[in-house]
Amino acid sequence: MIDLDYSGPRCVLRVLRRMLRGVRRDEMPVGCVDRFQWHVLGWVLWKKERPFIDDALRAAKMKTYLRFTTPAQADAWLAVR
Repeated sequence: MIDLDYSGPRCVLRVLRRMLRGVRRDEMPVGCVDRFQWHVLGWVLWKKERPFIDDALRAAKMKTYLRFTTPAQADAWLAVR
């Protein structure tokens, strides 16, 4: 498992870009698009979901996973694969 634990500001910029484009991502249901919502940006910026992710990782049967905190770390790992 790979955990992309990027900074709040980096994630907000990416989410904001998706919201402003207003297109449907592949994982979203048909007819659903990212719309601008302030509360979503706050949720992402302050990484409010992080405790739930960490709890899930601790509870998972798999005990080994990779956590990358920057895209450069993920790119470096991918480069050797």
